[in-house]
Amino acid sequence: MRSGPNPERPTDVMYGLLVIGLTLQVAGCITAVEQAPRTELGQGGLLETGDQAWMLAGILAFGLGGVMSLIAVIAFGVLLGMRAHAQP
Repeated sequence: MRSGPNPERPTDVMYGLLVIGLTLQVAGCITAVEQAPRTELGQGGLLETGDQAWMLAGILAFGLGGVMSLIAVIAFGVLLGMRAHAQP
């Protein structure tokens, strides 16, 4: 018995790619917003919080998730077009 994606059901792979892409977008957005450098006025003066490296990692994760989601949506469109064209 073979494990892995079933070649007869490519939509399963596309659903997985879409879900993972959207999850990466949400996680990247939250990370970028929470880790963005900001300056606040505290009791002892100005307080700088946030980490620019983590913010950039969040932006990259958001972009990667967007690319994955876009690939899945394009693949769905191609698959639907092929099915519609193949039917008499």
